[in-house]
Amino acid sequence: MPEIDLQRKTLRMLVTGDLMWSPTDYFNSLNGAYFTNPVIAQVYKITRDFYFRNNVMPIKSVLVELVTRELQKSPDTAVQVQVFGEEIKYIYDLHIDREDSIDALVRNMILEARRDTLSIKLPGAIESGNMRDVIKELEELELLEGGDDTSTGYYYFRDADNREEMYRKMAEHIIPSGYPSIDRVLNFGGFLPGDLVVLLGAYGVGKTTMLCNFAAKAIKAGRGVIYISLESEIRDITRLVDCILTGESRSNLHQVYEERVKNQLKQYAPVDKDKEYLYIQRWDSNTMTVPEVERHIVKALAKIENPQLVIIDYGELLKPSEKPDRHDLGITSVFLQLKEMGSRRNLVTMCSTQGNRDAIDKAIVGGKQLGDSIGKGKPATHLFGISRTTDHRRSGTCGLYIDKNREGPDKLMLYFKLDGNTGTLTEDTVRKATLPTHEEVTGNSRRKKFNKEEN
Repeated sequence: MPEIDLQRKTLRMLVTGDLMWSPTDYFNSLNGAYFTNPVIAQVYKITRDFYFRNNVMPIKSVLVELVTRELQKSPDTAVQVQVFGEEIKYIYDLHIDREDSIDALVRNMILEARRDTLSIKLPGAIESGNMRDVIKELEELELLEGGDDTSTGYYYFRDADNREEMYRKMAEHIIPSGYPSIDRVLNFGGFLPGDLVVLLGAYGVGKTTMLCNFAAKAIKAGRGVIYISLESEIRDITRLVDCILTGESRSNLHQVYEERVKNQLKQYAPVDKDKEYLYIQRWDSNTMTVPEVERHIVKALAKIENPQLVIIDYGELLKPSEKPDRHDLGITSVFLQLKEMGSRRNLVTMCSTQGNRDAIDKAIVGGKQLGDSIGKGKPATHLFGISRTTDHRRSGTCGLYIDKNREGPDKLMLYFKLDGNTGTLTEDTVRKATLPTHEEVTGNSRRKKFNKEEN
């Protein structure tokens, strides 16, 4: 069995979210027998149960509270609480690095493996120091706990009886955008957890403003939002959301905040004062990778009420986890990781991205305006293009082109009104959704214009 210090390091790695993969992968690899120390084993069990109930790891204070509640059942409650409290403090104070993480997981899998087959390939993989090689060899030898039973494959006809339950759960987890015109083109009436929504546009068209409007709509509906900005300052995001929620002008916000804004915002605040609907984090560009972002998100989730939406303001400003051979491949890997992150965390990920020069003053902005970085759109569930031509700016409007939509019709143009003073985005009730002609999109006339009837 692994020594006590290694057991502590393994638990510390789990409770602090300092992981190379998702907590689910680790929990599925570990079993209770790995932790021989009864105190560590009990803390592990409480942590594991909390994670599978809430899909987030407990922060230190929550973990202490959970352990304390569990120990209320013990006759020596005071003594037990002190012992467990000291152990939790010791675990959190431990310093571990990536090698410790690899070491802990590999040793555990070796314990679970058939000893008679380990000598075939595994030692060489471990010596290489490449965790992926180790996992591959263990999978080939069918040494991972559970074997093929852990497969996520799906038998279409054999599992047909479960389909109704699957569809019901999908319907229960729909996340409306807050804009009926957008929700109508989504077959489910909204986004689904795991969706990656990419918002494309030239600089200055209002991508950040639109993202803040999506955040405000979520807040009004009682949904939690985590906003990661790699460009705008926290004060700018906060001010914009304040204006959108209250309808106040940005120019005089400082004059009316105490008198009007503060009281208006109270109606949207969570009932639980320890919870929050909007968490904003600012990082410098090209300093954070997606796994690092995910670790921060996991920690923030513990304080967010009903978390459902993650916003990344400029996805291409994240740093690839590994140095790619080409710049465009690095950007593609970032967006793929963002999609996978949302799927793991059951969150909608909404990400803005910069269009090329062709997107400037263009009436229809779509995949062609991604340019050489078209890989940004490949993993997207939805690709929306924002256009604000000179005419749009004069009339206070903007267009939203549904270029890619895996959950409904695409190639549709939706119209919105954008208030430059408050940043508020509202649907244009005069102009109906249209299907642009091929000439409007490419300059080559092939398709006729079609006006979409609103329900």
